[in-house]
Amino acid sequence: MIEVLYQLGVGNGWLALGIVAAVSFLIGLTIRFIFFRALLFFSKRGDRPLVKKLAIRFKKSIFLFIPMLIIQQSLPQFYLSESAEFFLDILTQTFIIFSFTLIVVRLIYFVQDVLYQQYDVSKADNKRERQVVTQIIFVRKIAVFIIA
Repeated sequence: MIEVLYQLGVGNGWLALGIVAAVSFLIGLTIRFIFFRALLFFSKRGDRPLVKKLAIRFKKSIFLFIPMLIIQQSLPQFYLSESAEFFLDILTQTFIIFSFTLIVVRLIYFVQDVLYQQYDVSKADNKRERQVVTQIIFVRKIAVFIIA
């Protein structure tokens, strides 16, 4: 793709990088849209609330991960200075790590939501349910602390 840009007359490496970044963000949006539409389409009727919670939790966190992977893989093909390429490499690696961490933290919150659905804390005698919910919150906090 980058060679095609250079053949079309985009001689500046920064301009080509900007075009590839815009295209990669569009690809990321498209993949995210197709993934969640397919998930809703193939889910059973009883699983719809679960799928909607999954979509709510992950809609924003996948946005950055896929484009950064595309940019990271195509970075060596641009004609940039060595220092600029090094800086962009470190920057994309940082954003990949950040977005992956965000995805894992959102996954932990999604698992917490799923476990909350199994326990009803609104009934009268709910000591066991409250203990389980407290344990879930404690485990979630420890997991998020270890990951982040």
